[in-house]
Amino acid sequence: MKRPLLLAGVLTVTIAVGGCSAGKGSAEGAPAKNLEQWALPLDQYAAIQTTALRDYAENLMVARCLSNQGVEWPVPWRPLDAPAVSASYSTGGARLFDENIATKYGYHRIPIVYEGKAEVRKASDAINALAQRDPSIDEKSNACLEEARKTIPVPPVEDYNYATVSAVAIDDASLRDATVLAATRKWRDCINRAGLGGLADSPQDMPGDAKSDEWRLGEPSDPVPISPEEIRTATADAKCRTSSHWSQALYDADYTAQVAFVKKNADKLNRIRDELAKDKERLLAAATKYAPK
Repeated sequence: MKRPLLLAGVLTVTIAVGGCSAGKGSAEGAPAKNLEQWALPLDQYAAIQTTALRDYAENLMVARCLSNQGVEWPVPWRPLDAPAVSASYSTGGARLFDENIATKYGYHRIPIVYEGKAEVRKASDAINALAQRDPSIDEKSNACLEEARKTIPVPPVEDYNYATVSAVAIDDASLRDATVLAATRKWRDCINRAGLGGLADSPQDMPGDAKSDEWRLGEPSDPVPISPEEIRTATADAKCRTSSHWSQALYDADYTAQVAFVKKNADKLNRIRDELAKDKERLLAAATKYAPK
């Protein structure tokens, strides 16, 4: 199973991460090194932190539009600062994985928790039931969404995901770094000694397709029971990533390459950051205006 790195509202790609400790200082303008949180220079330009806010604001405006057509589209109140993604992800959208996470959740995502989550789930079920009763609801809701996006337009896809796509390309190159490859060989030796050889050839592919399907890793951990076998495997994997220095080697390679990338593309990245900040302001205004009282 590869570690997913989230792209805001468009697609999902992959990146391998993991760690257990904070690092030393940082390059100018970059975040302080923190392996545990996988803090990287491109994080500040990533759009994923507004995905939940966009979803909320758009649904509120769609609900208002549909109500004028006599259609009830339930959108319960939720905090404006509700987390966009699981705590399994870094600020930049990289999947986090270390021994602490492994011993509690295995390879599953940490459940998202916020006030009103149960009501949001009920509303989602109600909307799905509405779609079953009224086949025309998709057309109606899409028309309302198109109208809403005149007020809260989505930034261009290239800008919206530029930082994350760039981070993935950098990570792909880092995985071929000589130091990372050497650490991968040490990790493989460690995994074999733990009796887990054959699941995957490298950490970013753990625990392999067969176990990913068996353990239902595409689903969050709250509705899915996590087996003792998954916990044991994930914990051994996390320990091997640490003892082989694989996580540290990959993080250092990513960090160094991102510092150089940000410096080279500063003008474009700063423009994108400003646009994303304006987008967040528009979303906050819409959500505040139309949220249930």
